[in-house]
Amino acid sequence: MNDAHRLAVLSEVKRNKVFAILRGVQSNDIESVVQALVDGGIRILEVTFEHDGSMNNTLACVKEIVEKFNGEVICGVGTVTSIEQTRAAKSVGAQFVVSPNTDPSIIKLTRSLGMVSIPGAVTPTEAVKASNAGADYVKLFPVAVFGIGYFKAISEVLKSIPFIVVGGVNVDNAKDFLDAGAVGIGIGSYLVNDKKLANESLSHITMRAKKLVKLIQKINGEDYEI
Repeated sequence: MNDAHRLAVLSEVKRNKVFAILRGVQSNDIESVVQALVDGGIRILEVTFEHDGSMNNTLACVKEIVEKFNGEVICGVGTVTSIEQTRAAKSVGAQFVVSPNTDPSIIKLTRSLGMVSIPGAVTPTEAVKASNAGADYVKLFPVAVFGIGYFKAISEVLKSIPFIVVGGVNVDNAKDFLDAGAVGIGIGSYLVNDKKLANESLSHITMRAKKLVKLIQKINGEDYEI
């Protein structure tokens, strides 16, 4: 991904604001789940690596999304904690890298490979360290544990750092964080809960996605039909 492409991804993140975090979705289900999200207006997808360190399913999902939804979505990877995962993500077409922590070596590699870097932080020290290492955005995580007051305090002091808030964000509190200055929001189980996939219609995913997208459109002053 060249720099112009990377800048285009940054622009789309600012406009769309919502990251759909896909954790535990299997590669044989990914196309139908992504289509349900796209039908609801979601355009940014984060496919997470597994907690046990396995990569095959995540990489297969990203590869399929990139091939089948080319131009329709921006797709990246999450829970990235190693150089190996970062390089593997690039090899299948990931456009951004999200981590739960701040690791300057991963941030620098991500940028050198032309991908957008979104490391995780919870303290001002970590956020500044991430920004100084070249992060495009800093993921404040887990934001709901500390609450909107904590986010307001940090973002007020660190105005130059663009934050994406993740962890306990949903349609009921998303506006509070965006109004307080968050550049974007990452939403997982509210949108797609892998444990519910076998028992609920994909239309439920689309319905929840539409609620979020309409909220974002209102904040942006836009009025698009989904």
